Amino acid sequence: VLSMCQVGSHVWVGTAAGMIWCISLNRGGFRKTVSLQGEARTHVGGVRCLLQVGQEVWSASDAGDLHVWRESDCVHIRGMTCPGGKVRVMARLPDGGVLTGHQGGVVQVWCARGSPLARAQTSSGVCSVAQGG
Repeated sequence: VLSMCQVGSHVWVGTAAGMIWCISLNRGGFRKTVSLQGEARTHVGGVRCLLQVGQEVWSASDAGDLHVWRESDCVHIRGMTCPGGKVRVMARLPDGGVLTGHQGGVVQVWCARGSPLARAQTSSGVCSVAQGG
């Protein structure tokens, strides 16, 4: 397990094998409901980040790819490639956009629809982000 995100009554779990599990918390315990391992759109690298963005769940991996899933039924909506390489951290922005930080030092801003808005290069890898108020 590399990442987890609680979304309503489910926990989304990202694994080192590139799998995403959607686990129901209903009925007094954990129960596997969906494994996205067999999907053609499964991540190639380990799923390091999971983030709820509105009615979607965004996932990001060591391979530098982002995928967006519909929260209600775990259906794949779209995929994007991150030019910064391995994604190490994601954060939701107040306007609904997403900030990604990459091992290679890239910080990327995405609009909620998945289009890149801005990109900056730092001198070292990004391993955390903080949101100011």
